Amino acid sequence: MNDKIKQIDKIRKLMALAAQSSSEGESSNAFNRARRYMAAYGLTMEDVYGKASPSSSSTAETERYRREAEAARQQAENERRARQSAEEKNARYEAENKKSREEEFFRQQAEQKAREQRQTQEAESQRNAEEKQKAGATPPPQRSLFERLAEEKNTLGVLGAAAFIIFLAWGNTRNENQTSAPNKSPTSQTMVPAEVSKSDPIVVPGYSLKSQSMRYCVSNDIYDTNLKDIRQLQFGSNNSVSIDGNTALQITEKISPAIYRLLNGDTITVSSDAVISNFSGEGHTYTCYGTMKHAKRAAMKLYNKYQASLEKERAAAARYIPPVTVQTEQPVTPVHPVAPSRPDPINVYEYSATSRDHRRCLVEGSQQRQGKNINYKAQIFFFLSPTEVSYGKNPTRFRVVASEGNGMYKLENGDEISVDVFGGLTRYFGKKITYICFRNPQELGQYLEMNTPQ
Repeated sequence: MNDKIKQIDKIRKLMALAAQSSSEGESSNAFNRARRYMAAYGLTMEDVYGKASPSSSSTAETERYRREAEAARQQAENERRARQSAEEKNARYEAENKKSREEEFFRQQAEQKAREQRQTQEAESQRNAEEKQKAGATPPPQRSLFERLAEEKNTLGVLGAAAFIIFLAWGNTRNENQTSAPNKSPTSQTMVPAEVSKSDPIVVPGYSLKSQSMRYCVSNDIYDTNLKDIRQLQFGSNNSVSIDGNTALQITEKISPAIYRLLNGDTITVSSDAVISNFSGEGHTYTCYGTMKHAKRAAMKLYNKYQASLEKERAAAARYIPPVTVQTEQPVTPVHPVAPSRPDPINVYEYSATSRDHRRCLVEGSQQRQGKNINYKAQIFFFLSPTEVSYGKNPTRFRVVASEGNGMYKLENGDEISVDVFGGLTRYFGKKITYICFRNPQELGQYLEMNTPQ
């Protein structure tokens, strides 16, 4: 019997919602649901409203149904607006990222095109210069056999006289050197090194436009002191690589089909489509990613792993008490455990300008209605920096010391905070009090009107 009463009450609410709704779709949906419930439980309109017509119901009950329907519709509208606002913010964020990526791509295309044009112009100018030099050279005139023989005879005579003079001069010089410095060895002839042949530059096979994309590399060593320093690598051409925006370094050696050595001794590893996947330099190995967001996420995971290992080491050091050797002659000095040092602050992910907005935060469950006024307890919370949170006029700053995932962070006083995708505070979890945070007084007012007891 109680189950039947509950179903009749549910059908009445749906009929009231169908009658009071301003949306044709919402009204039709509520009416169809009421009909399905009536058919499932074998109820009729007389069972639901009695023998009198629905309009003969009590005014108080009708008003209650109307208020419930209005509250449900208002809640659905607020959820729709919040979802629409979040989708608009996400769309703007994606549009800005897409625009920046397109600008970077077109900039790289323009630089590559300018480089190719410059190389083409240099090659063309060099070819023109060689052609002019060849055209300007005149062939030697044709001479008779008698003239050539006479010229060779004169040349041989001149060469013989020159050789005799040089031999006499060398003999005098040798005698002078032996006379002045008999113990000194004769002067060795100066060897002129031959010109080193320039080998062809080493090129990366499969080089394309995709190879020119900027790569963001993160150290794989969790004990690296510069773990959060993300290295930026980019091909300058198909045989040179730029590191952190500096001058491109030449590729000097091909170690394996996928590994190449640079001019400064560092090595890079490329994938099958000639994209940098790994980088080794300064004693560390880096893994490279296509976007800064993925690189930051990988660095944050490694840093959290480093913090966890560091906490274990500090806890083990705090619990360890070295054995004390008791001596009869000297008093024993007690050994106290070493207190762990203060943990390093954690940067809030996706911290931006909106993160520094002051949030008006309501104590959860404090709202009460007294007459026409609503009494509640609220507090102002805000970010002082990506690692510090404060509230009200309190000069104390609580540092963020741990990231718990899904937008949750832990403070050094033991409290927790929750942030949205733009780094703005949404909730503050104290030891005894929980706060719900709003961007402006208008949002707080709407929440109070919807959730305050009537």
